[in-house]
Amino acid sequence: NTQAFVTSKLRWLVLDEADRLLDMGFEKQVLGIIDFVKKQKQELSDRTKEKACEQQTLLLSATINSSIKRLAKISLTNPVMVNADLEKGATPTNGDSTEGAAEQYAVPDQLKQHFVVVQAKIRLPVLVAFLR
Repeated sequence: NTQAFVTSKLRWLVLDEADRLLDMGFEKQVLGIIDFVKKQKQELSDRTKEKACEQQTLLLSATINSSIKRLAKISLTNPVMVNADLEKGATPTNGDSTEGAAEQYAVPDQLKQHFVVVQAKIRLPVLVAFLR
């Protein structure tokens, strides 16, 4: 609703926890955001006669169900699904197909992953201490 919020130069639109957003009943709002961004980019192109900057949309979800597939179909162009299976590595596929993966993704050996279980009220201080 903020008039000064201009998305015409938006490069990345990240929809994290998309399954949870839909489960909580925010499908209409998510679709509204996607539509709003597309319209602003188109208006900029029409007004300036130059192409708006390229945008990439990421739709992240722990589960793939019919709602997520429908949202992906509406919001993504040439989607690539990356299945982050720890045993097999991450496999990119085009659309709904699981065949013909172009390449295999793997976690780099030098990447060290850690986690700490803490109380909610001290999450931020623990994160800052961990990062330092």
